[in-house]
Amino acid sequence: MDETIENPIIVDVTKKRKRQQTSQWCSAINCKNSRYKNPELSFFRFPRDEERCKRWVENCRREDLADKSATHLRESNVLCAIHFEDSQFTSLKKNRIKPLKAVPTLFDVPNPPALLDIKKSARGLPPEPVQPSSLSRGSTNRQKQQHKSSTLGPFTPTTVDKKKMTCLRKKVECQRKMIKRLRAKLMQVPTGRKTAKLEVRTIKLLSAKYLPSEVHSFFCSQLDMSLMKGKRWKPSAKDQALSLYAASPEAYRVLQKQFALPSTRTLRRVTRTGGRHQDSASDKVGHQHP
Repeated sequence: MDETIENPIIVDVTKKRKRQQTSQWCSAINCKNSRYKNPELSFFRFPRDEERCKRWVENCRREDLADKSATHLRESNVLCAIHFEDSQFTSLKKNRIKPLKAVPTLFDVPNPPALLDIKKSARGLPPEPVQPSSLSRGSTNRQKQQHKSSTLGPFTPTTVDKKKMTCLRKKVECQRKMIKRLRAKLMQVPTGRKTAKLEVRTIKLLSAKYLPSEVHSFFCSQLDMSLMKGKRWKPSAKDQALSLYAASPEAYRVLQKQFALPSTRTLRRVTRTGGRHQDSASDKVGHQHP
């Protein structure tokens, strides 16, 4: 006879899995909240105390859970935080309830249980004294509201409040004027490349008085290249470079290391398209290596 022996460890694991699956959903009637769909909500297990557990079941109006024990209900059923009043929580996040006193009372059922907060307010506060009023018994709610507003009177700001408002308005107007002035000054102040261009212009004007024409043109080309992002050579700079290269190719290579000068490749392109020194420098440029 082959007898199948169940492993107790495996049985316990399967039971725990089933309990975990059943305890993910709220046990209240007409409530579809779950830990998967509503992770922002907190879910609370049924209490261990049998009397309080029975009270939870009665408030839920779940007749099918009445014959089950408190341990079974604690392991297999939960209620979400929506079914508890604010007074039943110990934290503002509503993730902890009172350990030995919390009772759910908010349910979507035709005969819901009585609220706890109303009972406490009725017990703690004395009855309000009845004040005589000029209204008759048959007066409507609208007439009562009008009577209250007439007795209290509309809210009218005092002279102190008016003075404060006028002072605040004056301060706001002054600040707006200051902002406009500062914006106008900012628009006038040159920034970035504008200041650099202004400085280059002044340097060019001063250097023209003390430098010869050829040296001044070379000096201005070097200044212009310092402001440009990419090296786009002017035709005057190319002509100067061709004249230098025609005089001495070796000296031109030495000057290339110290100054911003076009390469021999660009000079070859100039000689092909045509330049001032094409006849004299074309042979040297063609034979020299870059």
